[in-house]
Amino acid sequence: ELLARIWKGETVVIRRQFAAALGTEVVAAGIPFRTGEQVTGAVILFSPLNELEGVLAQARNAVWLSGSLLLLLAFVVVYFVSHRLTRPVVRVSRAAEALARGEDVADLQAGGSDELGMLVESFNQLKNKLKKAEKMRRELIAGVSHELRSPLAAIRGFVQGMLDDVFPPRERPRYLSLVLQETNRLTAMTNDLLEMARLESGSITLKKDEFDFCGVVRETAELFSAQAQPKN
Repeated sequence: ELLARIWKGETVVIRRQFAAALGTEVVAAGIPFRTGEQVTGAVILFSPLNELEGVLAQARNAVWLSGSLLLLLAFVVVYFVSHRLTRPVVRVSRAAEALARGEDVADLQAGGSDELGMLVESFNQLKNKLKKAEKMRRELIAGVSHELRSPLAAIRGFVQGMLDDVFPPRERPRYLSLVLQETNRLTAMTNDLLEMARLESGSITLKKDEFDFCGVVRETAELFSAQAQPKN
């Protein structure tokens, strides 16, 4: 049948046919050989299917193996990329939690110039600004406490001296005037604190002016004369 069709000039391909001579199923392909318009011969090729199936099985195994390797490689790449992306975020989160607990946090390593590096750099700047503000707040509290202690000590000394009759009655108006002056000084310090708060908020413009430094020294010496006289 195969040869008959080829002699008719057909190109025949049979995908599966049992070849008794080979004892197996084969794929057969035949083409006519022409001399002019007349078919004078044929070229026929038989290929056993078991050999083709073996080649196909090897190809399938190669595809599965390469696919598995590519999938494993993809997992590895995704793991390292995700680890690289999440590690700076985790570091910033942990550092922020430690900062909220009041712990001293060192600057984080940026590790790059991309968005994650910019995030770490922004966190470092924010942390340093908060640290500087906290330092300024502590220094302000210490300074204010020291400045308040001086006029309060002077007022206490004058009042206690008058109550104990240490100062003569004729000198009491002068010391009462000093007490009033120190009270005004406390009021001025309170106003200064309010102005400092306004300065930090940017709602006030600082205006510089001259003042009498020698007068401040004379007033200070006079204020502490009550404590200085008993000690000569």
